[in-house]
Amino acid sequence: MSDKAMLVQQVKQWQKTSAGHKQAWYNYVTQADSKNFDPNRHDASFLQGFVSGTEVGSIVPTEAAAVSASSSTKERLVNDVKTWQKLSDGHKQAWYEYVKQKGSQNFDPNRHEESFLQSFLKLTKSGALKPMPAGMAAMAGKGGGKGKAYMMGAMMGMGDMGGMGGTGGMGGMGGMGAAAMGKT
Repeated sequence: MSDKAMLVQQVKQWQKTSAGHKQAWYNYVTQADSKNFDPNRHDASFLQGFVSGTEVGSIVPTEAAAVSASSSTKERLVNDVKTWQKLSDGHKQAWYEYVKQKGSQNFDPNRHEESFLQSFLKLTKSGALKPMPAGMAAMAGKGGGKGKAYMMGAMMGMGDMGGMGGTGGMGGMGGMGAAAMGKT
């Protein structure tokens, strides 16, 4: 394991100790004018500075009372969204669709504002936003593009165009017959 990988593990372990430990990491990152809280995205010297600070006592866990109410509200909202997603693939796909409809491709609840998460949860609780049906969820994806569900719908719609009939080929001329193609 590389030095950086070991430092990343140390930072992650520190964060898992308590909410105050995690907040101390957030404070360290924020004081460095960064908004990137993933230890993997920092260089080894930055991580070493944090680990050294924890070892000599210059970085200590933030008291639970000092952790802002706003961050605990956001944590609760993020956990609520994640819990909802874990109920089924249909629940997860409904979250993906909601995010995409709002113009984002960022599916991590942590990266959204509290108001965004609150709106989503309000819709789920009111029943206005429901999980995708099992069949649709299996075909949908979180990635870009039109996805399998769109493709299946387009293929099913071919029946309206004549499908595979007509001159024996598959395609747009299917149901037109030989006369329409000038083959009589």
